[in-house]
Amino acid sequence: MAEQATVEKEIENSEDEAISRIYELGYHFVASISEEDILAKEAELKEKIQKLGGEVIASEEPKRVSLAYTIKKKVGSKYERHTEGFFGWMKFAVDADKAQTLHHELLGAEDILRHLLFKTVKEDTRAGIRGAGMTVIPTKGTGKRLVTEDTGGPVSEEDIENTVNALVAETESAGDDEKKEAE
Repeated sequence: MAEQATVEKEIENSEDEAISRIYELGYHFVASISEEDILAKEAELKEKIQKLGGEVIASEEPKRVSLAYTIKKKVGSKYERHTEGFFGWMKFAVDADKAQTLHHELLGAEDILRHLLFKTVKEDTRAGIRGAGMTVIPTKGTGKRLVTEDTGGPVSEEDIENTVNALVAETESAGDDEKKEAE
């Protein structure tokens, strides 16, 4: 409901001008769609945006996920319960009035459990993702984290021992600093 109010308010503010804005759409397709057909459904969604005069800037293909809670979706005259879905997202540019049209179309789509449509910026705003091969080890009591690069090979006992000793020394050092501050 909040996204509907945001989109409608944006349209009111556009004063009937066709202003292209950047939007991001997060969505869950129903899990009953087969793995083979999910990419076709994503392509249909992109085509729907293009038919509205939009241009897809970035997207991620839907992946099967477990939902945090059961979602009930009315299909016909019955409610279906869903505990899984395919989550995907896309960023696109479209006129503000067309964004509202897309929102209303998605509300009525039987193959979409939920969606979230919001205005954003064109730049990549995703949180920095640690690359594969990076390990973060929280160090207790210091508020610091040790980031190490995985070599991909087997880890020797000597490497483990050196890492443990470094963490113990860092923790003891922090404890000594706290004692000095208390005195």
